[in-house]
Amino acid sequence: MDYERRMYFDQRLMPTFSALLHSYNDDELDSPYRSTVPLLALVKDKANTLSAILNDCAISTTGDFHFEFKVSHRSEGRGNSSHTDLMIISDTACVAIESKWTEPAYANIASWLRKGRNKLNREKVLSGWLDLLGVDSTPVFSQEVTGCEYQMLHRAASAYATASPLTSNKHPMLAYFKFTSPNLQRRAASPDYYRAALASLHKRLRLTRFPFLLIEIGLAPTAHFIQLTNPSKGTRASVRTTLEESPLFTFPSYKIEVIAT
Repeated sequence: MDYERRMYFDQRLMPTFSALLHSYNDDELDSPYRSTVPLLALVKDKANTLSAILNDCAISTTGDFHFEFKVSHRSEGRGNSSHTDLMIISDTACVAIESKWTEPAYANIASWLRKGRNKLNREKVLSGWLDLLGVDSTPVFSQEVTGCEYQMLHRAASAYATASPLTSNKHPMLAYFKFTSPNLQRRAASPDYYRAALASLHKRLRLTRFPFLLIEIGLAPTAHFIQLTNPSKGTRASVRTTLEESPLFTFPSYKIEVIAT
């Protein structure tokens, strides 16, 4: 791994990869199947592959890497901040990278609004995310995006707000790293799902100079990963320790799609 690249856990500078790894809450590493695991393995063990992916996406490899990067919706509503898996911040761009592997599809905005005990509060939070994107947050426009994935919306808002011309004059980008492993997919949402979801959100936001990308990254487990899947081995401590000490995957291929520019 290239330790000269500055790494942060949110805004805290991390002196080593080990320090970064131990900054994660236990529940982020409670299973070897969490998408955080291949992302961290790619950063640690295959820095050259990651650099090749970023270069092919025209993403600067010299930017600062902010893991679990937090952005608030900044509304009057009560709700959690968005935690982007990795935000790369360079002199010219802010790139929100969301890692996906075995996860199913996430709730769309309409479903998220219905699940809340206080719908008015959730409507305020939604307006906050739309405001960060600089788009119309009136009920009429909000209705247009209700079919879009809620998590994807606030990840996009995080990139856009961090790159705001009012503060940094950088351009935003949203990239989904979809790890693919046919024998380990379980109930994972497919690349087709992310392709369609990214296209739908970009179309409805109608934002220019805000590229959305889907990067499919093939992975194959090593013996160290297979050992972790043994029920007697797959504890939080062993996932963290094995990730720190041993390579869990190889990454033999990747494919980049520009969903929208």
